[in-house]
Amino acid sequence: RFIASALIFFVLFFFVCTPKKYDLKEGAVAHETIWATRDVVDEVRTQERRETAAAKTEIQYIYSNVKQDVLASLASAFEELQSIQRYGEQLRTSEPGRGDRFTEDEIEYATIEYLNSVPLSGNQIRILMKTNTDDFETMVKIVTNAVSIKMNSNLYEGQTEDLIKEMVEDFNAYYPELDIEMRMNDIIPTILRECIRPNYIIDTEATERARSEAMDSVDPVTILQGEPVIIEGNTITYAQ
Repeated sequence: RFIASALIFFVLFFFVCTPKKYDLKEGAVAHETIWATRDVVDEVRTQERRETAAAKTEIQYIYSNVKQDVLASLASAFEELQSIQRYGEQLRTSEPGRGDRFTEDEIEYATIEYLNSVPLSGNQIRILMKTNTDDFETMVKIVTNAVSIKMNSNLYEGQTEDLIKEMVEDFNAYYPELDIEMRMNDIIPTILRECIRPNYIIDTEATERARSEAMDSVDPVTILQGEPVIIEGNTITYAQ
């Protein structure tokens, strides 16, 4: 009789204490509300909050004084372009009445002989070849001075194109003495893209470390015993 009673007690205890099992399918609609039988960590919401914290972390930068390197690169680029300009001027002055017309062979020669680092198109080279010396030197002076001033400010990695756009707008607005064809045919922006470098570079390690610390600072989201895990009528997710 004792054994029978113990067996009955065990069976009753098993059914009372064993949590109800549910046949859940992702994407299905819950037919009843399911309650947490114990405290559990909501891994999905916890990860979402950690990723949000990481995304809000400011990017870390390292300062690098690149001004002199930028100005040296700019001077080198202008030397290349001036060689092309002088070649065109030589052709124009050597043949009276020639004007600003250049053959494709002359354009090709200028490209091969003088162009090394600045990626100019044939049309841009043609414009350089028909530019007079005074206009070219004016352009060099204005652009060099503008770059020198800008490189004294904070230029962050990823913002170079915005700076170039701003500089070109200033050239168009405040420097009418700049040769219009030099401005309108993208020669100046092309030079700037080749020479300007940011003086604040992204510190990848420091940025990742800050993001990791931000994620670690987020407390786990806990579903307490007795709180709903799935609510009747809601769609069942993979995490649930």
